[in-house]
Amino acid sequence: MQKRIVIFSDLDGCLLNKSDYSFAPATQTLARIRQLEIPLVLASSKTEVEMRRLADEMALADAPLICENGGVVFWSRRAAANLSANKTVLGQDREVILRVLGELKASFHFSSFEDMQIEGVCQATQLPPERAREALARSCTEPLQWEDSGDKIPFFRNALAEHSLTLTRGGRFWHVAGQTNKAAAMQLVMSRWEQELPGPIHSIAIGDSPIDQHMLDVADTPIAIPSPDGLVHVRIEGHNGTVANLAGAAGWADTVSQVLDDLL
Repeated sequence: MQKRIVIFSDLDGCLLNKSDYSFAPATQTLARIRQLEIPLVLASSKTEVEMRRLADEMALADAPLICENGGVVFWSRRAAANLSANKTVLGQDREVILRVLGELKASFHFSSFEDMQIEGVCQATQLPPERAREALARSCTEPLQWEDSGDKIPFFRNALAEHSLTLTRGGRFWHVAGQTNKAAAMQLVMSRWEQELPGPIHSIAIGDSPIDQHMLDVADTPIAIPSPDGLVHVRIEGHNGTVANLAGAAGWADTVSQVLDDLL
């Protein structure tokens, strides 16, 4: 029986350039993925509304969306958003996260998205106001800019852990979340597909920052995308892994094409 392939990919710094959020260099590779009917599951810190829009702009097939770093899985963006069966929440409620962060402000200096609001998010991300509004529509994670000494990060992480919260470094921000990650959501998606579809499934995962590490660790073929300065911020172990030669969407496109050539 022919092996089925599924791709899990981070967005910012991978399929989307960090500088301009463009996926244009990957257009041909995306077309090939559609032609081959390979599911492309976007897995990002972005919100559900951001990811639905991007998936539509990329003309992706109706694969699940892993939102807010694994906090939410939306099984079908075609289905009505208010259908509970279309949504699996794995993360902690954002209101709980914001309450804990409010308590920790007496001991640590940082600005979360809630503090920044639309104007601050625009400045930090170079997004236009309508896109910043989408980024603020969060349900179970909170990005923040660290404004304190780096030596205090371990103490901040420990303080969050006392409330069963986690702290992970992303490409642009630190992210506070519950006890979940992209790998847990990825494995949930894989588990459902393994039950519903015949044949083995080969997973490809693509990431560029420490928040992607767990997802890369559980993939059959992990792909690391370097940052624009050429540095690689994730570990790729095992003979099946590969590191792209280019940053952003161009590196994503080139390396995914090569991996598909090897697998097909």
